Amino acid sequence: MTPLEVVHRYSREVMCFCRPEQAPQGPGRDPEKEAERCLRLLEKSGRQDLVLFGLGSGRLAGALDQRLPQGTRVLVCDLTPGRVRSLFEAGGLDWWRPEGRIQVLADTSPWAHLCLAALLGMDAEHACLTLNSELQDTDKTRLRALQKVFARAEALDIPCPDAEPDIGAAAVLAPTEPGLERFFAQFPDWVRELVVVWDAPDLDAVPEALKSARPGIKNLAQPLNEDFAAQRNRMLAACSRDWVLYLDADEVLGEDAWRALPRLTAAPGVAGWYFPRQTFFPDEQHCRIGLGLWPDLQLRLLRRPGARFENPVHERLRGVSGKVGLALDLPILHLSHLRKGPCELRQKLALFDRASKGRVSHALSTDYPHLERRALDLVAAAGENPPRLVLLPENPD
Repeated sequence: MTPLEVVHRYSREVMCFCRPEQAPQGPGRDPEKEAERCLRLLEKSGRQDLVLFGLGSGRLAGALDQRLPQGTRVLVCDLTPGRVRSLFEAGGLDWWRPEGRIQVLADTSPWAHLCLAALLGMDAEHACLTLNSELQDTDKTRLRALQKVFARAEALDIPCPDAEPDIGAAAVLAPTEPGLERFFAQFPDWVRELVVVWDAPDLDAVPEALKSARPGIKNLAQPLNEDFAAQRNRMLAACSRDWVLYLDADEVLGEDAWRALPRLTAAPGVAGWYFPRQTFFPDEQHCRIGLGLWPDLQLRLLRRPGARFENPVHERLRGVSGKVGLALDLPILHLSHLRKGPCELRQKLALFDRASKGRVSHALSTDYPHLERRALDLVAAAGENPPRLVLLPENPD
């Protein structure tokens, strides 16, 4: 399986969870002439690959399929997977094959498009970016905005610093959370400070084994009281390091990510880093994808001074003063569906509902779009070492 075949499988899986949606009729431009225009742009740009924003009727991509230069790849980014499904089921995408050099990336998440394209090496530095001229006004506006994000995202090459990193770690935990042994075991020795705010009336309610789980741990107790922002702000206030990485009880960083953290904090002018989050479902060999379930970007490494959380649930981090980056191939591994059964997950979602005071309603599905984890890892492995880092033109939050 090649990285482009992974894109094919990704889109087909996402489409299965979307209702077919009729595409509006485009202005009827000649696809052959439009294909010639795209190829002239590609030649003039000096790039190897082409990113086409918007599938439209599919006729332009079909015309390109007959004319592509040797070695050229085309990624068609479309934000309406229901329309892609309709075209596919109607037989209008006969050129779209798993092994083809033209692949459609169908997902509602702009950040999924940016991440997958960058992991494939089809970013602004290596690919020609163009808008499908068939698009009508609403689609054109959305996809032009996505094109601008692609064009303004900047790849970063940061040398590893010589000095020891000034990074602390932090977490908000409940003593009853499963898997805390693995959670604490992930922190390297160079993490000298780990601040934990326990959801408990006092520290006497926390088992001694948890309070001494690793050297350098600083324990505080504060009842959650359905206010996650207050809990996290208490956490930040207790930290003493300039940079802090915070994780949840059901999250683990891989060894590559831990090794990369000193490099991330050395990036000039960057005050925070997003990580993609892979949520395992239904087992450890598969991850949820599509429709906002991936890349599920999480701002977890930040310069602490001035930062604060807002909103009792689905809290937002404010006050990060500076640019933000994305560590493309250093995912947070999210173990919630492996650690907890449906009953426990529903209880957690009910807590979120109560904390939102009725503004949000959560439901637990029995199925989600998902893909083999090895497939996502295959796309990530298509790049180079060191890890691929991107300076984002805007904050995903």
